[in-house]
Amino acid sequence: MVKFYVVLKADLLPVTMPDSDDARIFEIFESLKSRSDVARRNLGGTLYDQYKYYRLKIPVSLPRGPYNCDEIVQTCLRRSNWEEVSPNYSLDVLSTTLATSNVYMVIQPEDPTQTAIADLETKHGNIFGCLQITVSNLQRWTMEDVRNNLKGGRLWPSGGARGDDYPVTIAGIEESLARRRTFAVTGAQAQQNKDYPHARDYNTHFRNIYEETVSSPGNVTNREFASFFHVLRCFDEDSGRIESDASSALKTSNFVVYFISPPFFSSYNQHFEFNQEKAWGFPIFLTTEGQPDSWCQFRPRSDLMVSSRSFLCPILISEVVSQNDEADRYRMLLQAIAVARAGQYLIRHGAQIQFFVMAIYLRANLTAERYIVANVGPTREVSIAQKDFDLTTADDAVVFLREMYNLVAMVNVLAENLDDAKKDSLLEVKTAATKVISLTSKAKQKKTGGATLPSIPE
Repeated sequence: MVKFYVVLKADLLPVTMPDSDDARIFEIFESLKSRSDVARRNLGGTLYDQYKYYRLKIPVSLPRGPYNCDEIVQTCLRRSNWEEVSPNYSLDVLSTTLATSNVYMVIQPEDPTQTAIADLETKHGNIFGCLQITVSNLQRWTMEDVRNNLKGGRLWPSGGARGDDYPVTIAGIEESLARRRTFAVTGAQAQQNKDYPHARDYNTHFRNIYEETVSSPGNVTNREFASFFHVLRCFDEDSGRIESDASSALKTSNFVVYFISPPFFSSYNQHFEFNQEKAWGFPIFLTTEGQPDSWCQFRPRSDLMVSSRSFLCPILISEVVSQNDEADRYRMLLQAIAVARAGQYLIRHGAQIQFFVMAIYLRANLTAERYIVANVGPTREVSIAQKDFDLTTADDAVVFLREMYNLVAMVNVLAENLDDAKKDSLLEVKTAATKVISLTSKAKQKKTGGATLPSIPE
């Protein structure tokens, strides 16, 4: 007889097998089931052909003295050291000489996640690759994870120097967002439109945001003048009380009413739709540095979102502070990185336009951190440019509102340059990923010591 160790699911177990040239891999299963109470509880009434068998390419040695069993198991579960073998193979495939102090095999139930991932790689490889994010730990989101997923890109913080290596495409996007709004108002219209003279009451701010044109009708509606006025007349006066209130819901509602709803919700648009607290129409895929081949899917749910009606792709996502450590900011940025890559893939071939996603994080002090996230490199290199707006000041509040209105026109241009042939790409990914384990379920499998997951709105 020969004795060695295997990992069954997440248990390290000894196996005793006959020392025979005829011994087969599936007999390990039968031996465990007949000799080990732990294995019997794990296996229940299942059969050997309901499992996958993986030879450890480099066997894991057990220390002579006391050792941490969990650490040994985690080492054995690194898929990079696995090689799948048939249950009908000879035991010799593990090693010509089986040592008592070595772990040679991992036995796992057939994993529908792995089958689905293989299908995604085969049938939807390009878009699936765009939606992949690697984190250090599935139970937290960090700025280090954000930086590690830029794939050679950079994060440009607010107020930092913009050198010669600053991405030209992002500079162009910021320039378009900062353009003054144009309007043309005749004398008769001015008399009939009460919103325009109310807006002109704040003349200094008005002249900084708007310019009158005589050569075109301009891009400003009466509703926009009203929104500009309300930000200065109402929000600016209430901002101190809103800031001091601890309620995230109060901050969210005011942010939406004054800055997001007027440009994105108040008028119907065929290209995009605005939603609150709605799950995305497709998942992103997460893995960890320690187990890069072990995937799970995550269906984000943004506090606020503007997305393409036809393509499902978000173009604006926003989170309002809801955690003391503000980890939801990093979750938002990781989601934006995946969207930036996917959106660039969806752009029509030959279109001279850069896809980008705007991510906004509203802090408790009413600072709006605005991020432009774009896949600026030839492959999957993503860069992020941050600009902060203190919404408690009238100057920053109206400049931020101007960016939101300018963004509407830019979103329309992006939508017109998406490739109709790829319209169902994200929906097809969602369908193909139905068997992939969710982040919440995977984290529960790994949870120890009562650890909980922060901010995973699936």
